[in-house]
Amino acid sequence: MNYLQSCLMLSSLLAMSLGASAQQPTPTHCPDLPGGSNLQWDQQQRDGYVLCRAVDDSGNDAFNLMLTGQEPNLHLARALRAERASFADQSIHWYRMDLIADNSEQAQYRRITVTKLAKNQYVQLWFNAGNQAELDTRIEQIGNLRLNHTLLGNR
Repeated sequence: MNYLQSCLMLSSLLAMSLGASAQQPTPTHCPDLPGGSNLQWDQQQRDGYVLCRAVDDSGNDAFNLMLTGQEPNLHLARALRAERASFADQSIHWYRMDLIADNSEQAQYRRITVTKLAKNQYVQLWFNAGNQAELDTRIEQIGNLRLNHTLLGNR
């Protein structure tokens, strides 16, 4: 399975894990990126969630973030826990992605996590790094994202 197929499969799984809900507040935009990171957002507003793709100057994906008012129906197995980190002033665990039939070298550097920000406000984060140094950089960049009151609405 190549990188594009993995991304497409993951995107499909993520979309299926969310159900649109008219009663849930939907965030309106992506959080502030860390200064000096050479990243910019590719933002897509969807029914019930906002998808934020951080891309570098060359257009390559750095990491992805999905903001939603409904808890993602995504099971993250404790056995797949990897790094401990922080995001939005919370302690989080990153999980290795368990993509079936992905035996590539880079599979060991793919991560995902979900965290609750506030009542009816969740964020799902994921990325595909190519090596340990890139994995460490992505975790640091994500940890430096700044959420603001507009993003979280009535927090």
